[in-house]
Amino acid sequence: MRRIAAGAVKVFPILLPIVFSLFFYSYLPPQFHVTVHLQNVHGFGYMKSNVAGDKSISRYYVTTQLFDANTNELEFQGYRYDVRTVGFLLSGFEEITVLSADISIFGIPLGSCDTFVPSSDKGDGLSIVNLENGGARVIFPDSESEYGLELTRTQFFPPLFWILYLGIIVAVTALLSALFGLSVSRIPAQLQQIFLCASATLSIILAGCFLNGSIPYADYEHLFFNWMAVFAVCLAVSAVSTPRLGVPLICGATLLWYCANYYVIRFRSKPIMPADLKVLNTAREVVDGYQFTLTWQIFAGIIVWLFYSSIALFLRTGKASTETKKSSILTWRIFEGASAFLLLFYCVHNPTYSSLSKFA
Repeated sequence: MRRIAAGAVKVFPILLPIVFSLFFYSYLPPQFHVTVHLQNVHGFGYMKSNVAGDKSISRYYVTTQLFDANTNELEFQGYRYDVRTVGFLLSGFEEITVLSADISIFGIPLGSCDTFVPSSDKGDGLSIVNLENGGARVIFPDSESEYGLELTRTQFFPPLFWILYLGIIVAVTALLSALFGLSVSRIPAQLQQIFLCASATLSIILAGCFLNGSIPYADYEHLFFNWMAVFAVCLAVSAVSTPRLGVPLICGATLLWYCANYYVIRFRSKPIMPADLKVLNTAREVVDGYQFTLTWQIFAGIIVWLFYSSIALFLRTGKASTETKKSSILTWRIFEGASAFLLLFYCVHNPTYSSLSKFA
């Protein structure tokens, strides 16, 4: 049991970011759905809603539903967890009755809202009569214009949800760590370093997304290719130096890039683009009078970097197996270098990377 526990402790930090990414971006993303129940629809038009909480990018996350007098129910899916107010924009109607809006996560009902108010930006002239049995009768002064309607509910993810959600991720990681803990000592030391490199680079990318506020909006494909590129560079550095230096150097450089991106977004509301590298001197002059403050998200990213760097530098990966002893260090360096080249080649020639836009 002691051997399994020791192996599980070693494997846990490697598996945690992988399990988290699979849950968060693939199998169980923390998003809620809203089902709107309608009645007495007069007209034909649309209802659309922003499913993103960040107003600066919400125009890219709009869900639109067309409906008419025969429609009794509309479903809006994929609201990110940072959404604080659910609003709807409607056009093409003279009058509708909104009975209620049901809220659910993973198909589990969390409750419903039957009280609605005009939105602050597009609610002028909108007449809303709340009904005694719940719901609201909405009268539009002009069927050709666009009007806004909001739910009065502002909390969609109760604290208990996050306790259970993150607890399940930790429990699954612990279970997998226990399963792999017994066999970790049989894995060659160099291969353990590669696994650690893969996990550390993924962790630092997640930390960078967190400090930039883009965790809810990163999709599985882009996250995967970003990780692949950083992991490839980490492998290349490990191949030409030592396996223990790849994680601290590349993860540190990646974290610095995310921190720089954070301040650039705050300064001009746009991330760093390739064209910006051509005007570094101009950028340096512009930011001379800018005051930089460290946020707790940046400190959290530094802690993640220090944690995985400490593992890479000081944690013993165990004795190499018989096969590893026979293989030369040069063979492993060639393997890491070839793997890095193939990963970078695949990234560069992938349509996801070729479609990246740039600002002049």
